[in-house]
Amino acid sequence: MFISIILSSKKNSNFALGMNIVKGTRIAALVLALTLCSCQSREDKAADLLKSAEYEYMHGRYNSALAAIDSMRTMYPDAVEVRRKAIPLQREIQLKKAQEAADSLEAAYQMAEAECIAIEDSFHAMGAKASQELVDEVTRRRMARDSVRIARDTEVAKVRLIHSKMEGNGSVNVSVDD
Repeated sequence: MFISIILSSKKNSNFALGMNIVKGTRIAALVLALTLCSCQSREDKAADLLKSAEYEYMHGRYNSALAAIDSMRTMYPDAVEVRRKAIPLQREIQLKKAQEAADSLEAAYQMAEAECIAIEDSFHAMGAKASQELVDEVTRRRMARDSVRIARDTEVAKVRLIHSKMEGNGSVNVSVDD
């Protein structure tokens, strides 16, 4: 019986030794991977974030792309060359977002304008017989239309400003035509 306990304990110790070797190998691999990653220069890490931003932009994920650029600028402020390369991409993303928002708001404005014209036509057709409810509805529709117009005009101004920055022009004309 004593011999079987010794043999059993040798088996367990061999098993434990094998497990320690596996754990040791895993830890060594992890340390090696971390060492290799830490050997990558800060410029290379910043460049990887820029590549990630470009990928996100190409797939239409503008907020993710801007977040990657912002992370790169925050985490690697000394990666000047990569940050310079990121500026045109950042402006392009901002431009694309502003253009899409302006287009969407233009469509909403056209719809609000049509609704406003329709309700105003009803109001004018009724003349003095128009109810207070109709007068209130005309006012609400006009306010809604004007709110959308202001938002649209703001996005159009952003587009013009970004275009101006991209061209390197210091002066900006932000007047908006109806």
